[in-house]
Amino acid sequence: MVQLTDVNSYLASNGLGPAFLPFLSTGPDRITTLFYQPLGDVAALPHSLGVVERPELVLKMKGFLSLADSEQVQFATCPEYSCPWDALIESIEAGRYPSEGSLWSICCESTTLQTLTQITERLAASGITVFQPNVQASTANFLNLLCHLLWCTDAEGQRIRVVLMQAKTYPMGGVDYERDYLILGDEIYRFGNAGENRLACLICSDVLGPIVKDQIVSQLLADTLIFHLQLNKDAARDSFREYRQRCCFRTPRTTEILCLNWASGTRITTDNATFETLVREPKTIYYRPSDGVDGTDESILANDTLGCFLTFAAEHRTAAYVFHPDEQLFKFRTSKPLMIGDAAVSRRTGPVVEARFQWKEGAWLSSTEKVNDRFSEFLDSNPNVSTHLTPYEAKHVDMERVMQLSTGYVLKAEDFSWLNLPSFRLAEDDTSARMRVCWSNSSTGANRRIDCQSKFKSLAAFVANPSNLPNRLSAFRQLTPRISYDPLPFKQFRNLVAGELRSTAIFLGTDPAKEKMERTRLQIQDALHRVGERTEDLSLLYFSVEGTLTDYMDRDPPAINDDPGSNPVGITSA
Repeated sequence: MVQLTDVNSYLASNGLGPAFLPFLSTGPDRITTLFYQPLGDVAALPHSLGVVERPELVLKMKGFLSLADSEQVQFATCPEYSCPWDALIESIEAGRYPSEGSLWSICCESTTLQTLTQITERLAASGITVFQPNVQASTANFLNLLCHLLWCTDAEGQRIRVVLMQAKTYPMGGVDYERDYLILGDEIYRFGNAGENRLACLICSDVLGPIVKDQIVSQLLADTLIFHLQLNKDAARDSFREYRQRCCFRTPRTTEILCLNWASGTRITTDNATFETLVREPKTIYYRPSDGVDGTDESILANDTLGCFLTFAAEHRTAAYVFHPDEQLFKFRTSKPLMIGDAAVSRRTGPVVEARFQWKEGAWLSSTEKVNDRFSEFLDSNPNVSTHLTPYEAKHVDMERVMQLSTGYVLKAEDFSWLNLPSFRLAEDDTSARMRVCWSNSSTGANRRIDCQSKFKSLAAFVANPSNLPNRLSAFRQLTPRISYDPLPFKQFRNLVAGELRSTAIFLGTDPAKEKMERTRLQIQDALHRVGERTEDLSLLYFSVEGTLTDYMDRDPPAINDDPGSNPVGITSA
């Protein structure tokens, strides 16, 4: 029967002291984490699961573990089936091991019970105390193991190195492969003590098991860091989302989760001959309550630049930090779920990415260049758009504001905050709609982004030929207008500017519903009125069914006065 086992109790039952993990205390210091999002061709065969290009991954994994050692991170991890045993064992034999007080949780390629005995002997020869996994009786072929590398004390009070092995407890659903070939474990380990922070690692489909869903998740709902380590084609399936929703939404909302997958482009083979793409979008995401998140433009930009994009899962009031999908290492620090005493003045905040590392010339090198979010490709192919958006290259959130104001997504002043900007809403399939996140064109989030980009591109094309602007914008016909965003309240909704001349021009697409156009008119005019701006200086543009550029403000004059101050019925008090 699968159970949640407290590591300190387990060590005590074996005559050892508790795991030495001071970073799980309730003090105000931040936790530093390094994780690897690997890329490879994975061979799923009857007696093993691991990468085809094993020598290359051995080098990369050794480099990852070496960097975790030299950077002195408090926690390091990688997704299931990823670390070749040679890389782990040879790194330990070379003296690379977590510093005292740190923890590495390393998922390894599959192994058989016979090979596990040899692995244990090699580790023991390096002075490591090894605890093999508790497994269920089985005639299956191999194990899927997570190795926790830590320090504790022996009976004499001397610090010793320990490797605690945790086996996957439930086979992946929807396929027969793990059901037929995987030897299952019966324990999920939890680090830390009651009254401080806890840490637990789940191996992919662990969360599908009935005991985990019905009994263990309820023990992870408070003061816990969960690292969900996966090789998963779609980490957003309902069966995988369900436990996250419980952990992030239920009181006291002090559980935080990193879902870590393999990189985009990871392929799988069952015969070492034919390959199919397994991971198109990793959905490696850090989830935490939105309360206390540093949502300043400066903080968002800093993380964006290093490949960590803030989004908002509104239904559960959860901040979701979406990591760039390519193969790389990320180093970030974050506050603890539980901080008390002197730490009470230290606000819980989201992750701050300190560095990302790319594999170049046989080593993991810190990348100082901005992450390739593929947005430059959109600008390069649309010079009319680039004219207006290039000035916002270092102002990512302002760029999103101007694009969404110009396309009818922003209707109220409060919509300009990251919590309310539609592009920051994490889509139902856990994909980002952020305007700069252009690595996918076939997801729900991508569809939202593409719709906004397409409409903005149309507006930019109109503005590029000002002589053809409609009547309400006739003052711009002899000028060179630009589409822009100004955070000053009285200018916030004025996105069309030429010198001191300013107006509001919004493009709503082809033949939008009249209800949508009227709602947009009412709300934008109300926003203009609230800051003392002329409500007549507004154009709502769209293509008619016949393909004619039309201004709703001219074609369908409202039945009531345009000025909400003159007749607010239907504006604010209908």
